[in-house]
This record gives sequence, C-alpha cells and structure tokens, in this order.
Amino acid sequence: MASFDIVSKVDPQSLENALNTVKKEIQNRYDFRDTKGSVELDKKTNLIHITTENSMRVQHIMDIIMSKMVKQNLDATALDFSAEEYASGPMIKKM
Repeated sequence: MASFDIVSKVDPQSLENALNTVKKEIQNRYDFRDTKGSVELDKKTNLIHITTENSMRVQHIMDIIMSKMVKQNLDATALDFSAEEYASGPMIKKM
C-alpha cells in the first residue's frame, strides 16, 4: 500500500520578499498611519514577529501577510498564528 506525506516548505527568499512588501504596505496604509507596528522575520527560527498596538491591527497585518505570500506563490497554510503575548505597554506581539 503506497503512502505519502505532504510537507509544506517555504522558500526563505520569497518569504523575505513578501515580508518586505508587507512592511512597505504598512508604512503607506492610512489605517496604520501614526501607529507603532512592525513585522520582523527571525531567519534562524523562521518566526515572523508582528508587533502592534491592538488585536484588530494584528489581524489586518496577518491578512496582509497571507495575501502577499499568495502573490509570491507561497503556501499560506504553512503559517501558524498561535502565540500571542502582550509586549511592554499597550503593545501586542504575535509570533
């Protein structure tokens, strides 16, 4: 009986390109103007760190990341947006 495993691998360079376009869009979007928000990629652990002021903006940034990944032909199901913690002050950090 034949069996196979489905593995979702992400090209690191394409992921970095997608995150660079996410950063540019966050800087130019009106609803993110005058806010403290950042998206960073930890290349060693392949974690994307999203830091912003409230959970609504975190959700918007996650949607932007997924749409940019699809445009780069990356599998958006490879993302796991599970760990959310409160950073200093009113900031929320999601990994």
